[in-house]
Amino acid sequence: MSRTGRTVFFFVSLSLIGLVLFQRLGPSAGLADPGRALLEPQRRDEPAPPVSLLLRDGTSLALSGASGRHLLVNFWASWCAPCIEELPHLAALARLLRNRELRLVLVSVDEDFAAVDRLAATLAERGAEDPSLLAAARLLRGDIPGVVLARDPDEKAARAFGTFKYPETFLIDPEGRVRFRFVGPKAWSHPRAVEFLDHLLPSTR
Repeated sequence: MSRTGRTVFFFVSLSLIGLVLFQRLGPSAGLADPGRALLEPQRRDEPAPPVSLLLRDGTSLALSGASGRHLLVNFWASWCAPCIEELPHLAALARLLRNRELRLVLVSVDEDFAAVDRLAATLAERGAEDPSLLAAARLLRGDIPGVVLARDPDEKAARAFGTFKYPETFLIDPEGRVRFRFVGPKAWSHPRAVEFLDHLLPSTR
């Protein structure tokens, strides 16, 4: 199925998926399991691929070379249920580590930002049921400091990183080297996850 077909299918069935994912389970239920709460990082030490991402504001961001800060690059899609499950955790992580030298880069592989906007609107509507969904909506709108929205519609950047399933996340150091790879959805707001990242990152204070 094409990305367009998957997006249409996802939004047509969103009410059913939402009942299971957000109401019965809650946005964190699947990730609250102790086994999945662990980041299970895959250690790497290699240059980031020489790719650039198109940002929401029309500028571009190169992922290779020195950036002066850590980049947590998350590849995701609006039609990917595990990705959506992960969003509230990423929103919480961005707030918890707001005083660290970290930029969270959300890379959507959707064809355009309109798909992201539609998902943000849906999450905002459900925010009355669960505040974490409202936080996820703010994340997708770029309303949380330290968060950058990007897209990779042809999935060239994702493929350059060796990513074929979503979500996947990479930690790139200030010198432009990939240090860790995280496969699948993670409970980024879990204390052990926050502690793991916190000790790697310098403070902005």
